[in-house]
Amino acid sequence: MYFMEGHVTNLEELVKDQWCAEITATDTYEVEIILFRAKVKHFECSCP
Repeated sequence: MYFMEGHVTNLEELVKDQWCAEITATDTYEVEIILFRAKVKHFECSCP
């Protein structure tokens, strides 16, 4: 939903299968996603 509406910015692959991005909604949040075999293995968000 956020991606399709253009709220995801600064999407960057840090290393293979580890991504970070900023999500802008009512505030701006940082998100980090780690993939394993094309599935989300772990994620963190600075959102409340």
